[in-house]
Amino acid sequence: MPFRPYQASDSLYNTGGGSSHFEEGSFLWEFRGVQATPEDCKGDPGFYVKIAAVGGSPTSVGGVLSHFCSVSDKAQFNLGTIGEAGGITTAAMGKLIANIATQKQHEAVAKALDTKLKGKRFAANAADDNYDGKVRSILVLNTIQLADTFVAPAPTAPKTAPPRPAAPAAAEDSGNGAVPADEPEPGDLEADFEKMLAEAMK
Repeated sequence: MPFRPYQASDSLYNTGGGSSHFEEGSFLWEFRGVQATPEDCKGDPGFYVKIAAVGGSPTSVGGVLSHFCSVSDKAQFNLGTIGEAGGITTAAMGKLIANIATQKQHEAVAKALDTKLKGKRFAANAADDNYDGKVRSILVLNTIQLADTFVAPAPTAPKTAPPRPAAPAAAEDSGNGAVPADEPEPGDLEADFEKMLAEAMK
């Protein structure tokens, strides 16, 4: 059989659809990246927001969830909620996407969001959702809270584990596992976005 030539296509870069399956419950999430939909995407344009579980059920920590944020006129609440989870006010987000008319501008917005969100953390629940006959994990938007509200689940010993001997001395209390909240960054977010968008458009 002769060799079949191939070349890079948009599908190579459209990695937004892949997600891990998570045990239902509360997690501490960290933003890992933002990717714009390609120019010839089917349906509404938007952004794939990659988040990783860095706290929560040990069986799910390390998994990555891809959360899609549409920018259609009636669905921007999703993008606004995700932005606020990473410290971006809706006013700043509104200014960033106030007049996006081309794919190049759309990709510039994704780059600005990626820069601003990457590394930020927040707490929220993951839940199962049945989609086209398949169970997938989704982010429950109305459970989003600040990172410092997250409390790591207490480890559970196996049912067959033998009883532990008494500790010789009380251990010093190390807290409840809460993660410090992200400190707000200095400066005007709206002005920062204008600079990032201008830079990305070059």
